[in-house]
Amino acid sequence: MLTKKLQQFTLLVLALFTFSVANAQVLEYVGMEADSLEGRIYYSTISQDGKHLYASTILNKTIVHYNRDTATGLLTFAGKYYDDATNGNLLNNGVILVLSPDNRHAYVPAIADDALSVFTRNTTTGALTFSLAYQDGVAGVDGLNGAIDMAFSSDGKFAYVAGRDDDALAVFSRDSTTGALTFLEVHKDGVAGVDGLNYGHFLALSHDDKHVYVSSRDDDAIAIFSRNATTGLLTYINMYSIPATGQPNEIVISSDDGYLYLVSNADSSIYVLNRNSTTGALTQVQRMVNDGIGNLTIINNTLAIAQNKPYLYATGGNGVNVFERDVNTGLLTFKQNESNSVVTRGVTISPDDNFVYVGNFPDTSISIYQDTTIQVMVSIENLEDKTSIEAIVAYPNPATDYINIQVADALENKQLRIRLYNLNGQLIKESELTVQNGLVQLNLSDLPRGNYMLNLGKESILLRKE
Repeated sequence: MLTKKLQQFTLLVLALFTFSVANAQVLEYVGMEADSLEGRIYYSTISQDGKHLYASTILNKTIVHYNRDTATGLLTFAGKYYDDATNGNLLNNGVILVLSPDNRHAYVPAIADDALSVFTRNTTTGALTFSLAYQDGVAGVDGLNGAIDMAFSSDGKFAYVAGRDDDALAVFSRDSTTGALTFLEVHKDGVAGVDGLNYGHFLALSHDDKHVYVSSRDDDAIAIFSRNATTGLLTYINMYSIPATGQPNEIVISSDDGYLYLVSNADSSIYVLNRNSTTGALTQVQRMVNDGIGNLTIINNTLAIAQNKPYLYATGGNGVNVFERDVNTGLLTFKQNESNSVVTRGVTISPDDNFVYVGNFPDTSISIYQDTTIQVMVSIENLEDKTSIEAIVAYPNPATDYINIQVADALENKQLRIRLYNLNGQLIKESELTVQNGLVQLNLSDLPRGNYMLNLGKESILLRKE
């Protein structure tokens, strides 16, 4: 964020443009993958290096592994892993596979088996090898009845599992070498003052590792726990009640930990909640409702939030909805719906934010979309004293061949150097321009038609180039 005053001339101006190629949309459909998929698809998971994707199918109790082309986003079948109670891996109704932060192990909570299966993972080939499984009520383990979702602390030392049918949240420590878990404790709805875990579904751990949040379908609430960074143990704080009877579903947290987003099943809404990083408390700032705006379809299933682009994706009905997210206020603006005429479930974003994968239910396929936006940074430098400056405003909007950037009056008749970079730091374009009447005029004629997000200091402007 740029916070110092203009006249100090000590700040690098970074104007962030986000624009879509040709059709001014964020997502474009790439294709559909159904090779070796059996049963109903919910979620997929992508490795940190972006080279492997894993999809769970609940009816056939399998995990399907694909090699992934990081440039095109396309998938190639690489292997399949079956539920095999004889050998100990329990995958019955496993809706999601979760990779440990070091990507060395994979974990599958299984609703119907009341279990959690652990696989070792080859970080080069992506291949999985079954290691061991934990089951509710066995060897002192509790809270895994209806195990549905899990999350890890950022250091990978602790795991948290939501047991839907136990109305519980189980806590484990993790051996980073073997992937083995050790049961530590369980929190249950109605026990020791805990509330908000009744039919708990999805959980999220804040990026600062301070708090754990669990959505409760039957309590219409989010249970909030504080976390001990050393022991991994949790302390119940309170629950945040959803204003309407909405059956909360998936929750995600922005990368800056400032906002929590909740998709609500029954009332087809997305709640935007401000998060207090000290107390973990939540405060509603927006409710995005399916009210017929544009092509917005049902938004009652799952969410995914881009880490380096201002977008949030939500599935429901027969498509995926794209929302633009204001990184300062957390507020959402509906941008686009991509419908493929099949019922959608889980949505997953590639590590580079360039591709989106949607599980189709009961179509038994994965739809692949590409984010067509490109991001570039603009730096503006005063050539006379070699200081960077802050812009004030940009216009016209929409623009065609150019945009005017207004700067401080003290720079009148000064020559400025404007450089455009992509987010990898590569120089795209460089111009030297003279300030006249408080303005410099940036040529856009060689840039693709589309939408641009121009951040000028604290202000953000959605600019359209036609």
